[in-house]
Amino acid sequence: TLIDIAKELDISISLVSKVLNDKLGTSGARPELIDTIRATAEKMNYRKNSSALALRLGRHDAVGIYIHRFGRPGCGSVDSLLQGVSAEAKLRKQRFILDYFKDPEDFLALSDFTNKSVMDGLLLSGILQEDQSLMKPLLALKASGMPVVTIFDKQMSPLLPNVSFDQIEMGRIATEHLIQQGCRRIVHIVDFNDRFEGYCTALIQNDLPLEEKLIYREGGAVFSYDRGCRAAESLLDLKVNFDGIVTQSDEEAMGVMNTLLSRGVQIPGDVRIIGMDNAPYCNFAQTPLSSVSQSGAQRGRIAFEKLMDLIAGKTVESVTIPPRLFIRESTG
Repeated sequence: TLIDIAKELDISISLVSKVLNDKLGTSGARPELIDTIRATAEKMNYRKNSSALALRLGRHDAVGIYIHRFGRPGCGSVDSLLQGVSAEAKLRKQRFILDYFKDPEDFLALSDFTNKSVMDGLLLSGILQEDQSLMKPLLALKASGMPVVTIFDKQMSPLLPNVSFDQIEMGRIATEHLIQQGCRRIVHIVDFNDRFEGYCTALIQNDLPLEEKLIYREGGAVFSYDRGCRAAESLLDLKVNFDGIVTQSDEEAMGVMNTLLSRGVQIPGDVRIIGMDNAPYCNFAQTPLSSVSQSGAQRGRIAFEKLMDLIAGKTVESVTIPPRLFIRESTG
């Protein structure tokens, strides 16, 4: 502590504090004494009392992160985001308070104890509500002085800085990759219209026709393994000619892959397949699966950085992080 260093050198605690906190100002101190204080602090393994500093600044060194769960179980989207948040929090010696909510009422219950006496700021992520039902309580939190940064695919409000990713670009990158691998008749399993728009954009950019029989829209829960199985069965039963498949989730892609393999289709020899989300199990498929990532860890780190800037009183702008392509054996 400062006291230990002062005792060791037989000098005042206030002088040690001024030197180690770079607050000497006009105080007179010989350069050699300043060097001695710093060397002694290093030798004695001195660490600033972050709790005391936070108390002086009116801070808790803790932020909240509330998540409306998104992605299918196992896809890794939430885990990836939290890894980024956790990594940045450790670097900045911050704690974070994690909780989940499933609907606006759940969020309202959380917001009742979300205040500056508990945390310094709030991150919010998950599925963006179409009815904007979270807008009012979020803006109320902001008006109360709570710094808020959101991590949605699209910005909720110009008043709330957001770290987004481009759903359209995910579909475009996945389709463009298959085209670059030589595919010309590419199936797309539609869940999100934005990702489908990216698929269409890639075809147009490469002068390839948009064929309705290569678009699969029917069947059960979106992003699911079973839906991938049904899509593959339908394509084979209808004898559709195709050489590539873009799915909107890795789970769907696994259903497609296992069904095709069971019917004697070679991957990537006959058909190339790509998924989305870059789930942990992509490496363990019968044929390791190429995928497009939402860059969750990067978005989590950047969102945390922006929240810390807001807490420090800085101006923060929204940003869009590009998706990232991971190439494995399923696309050759």
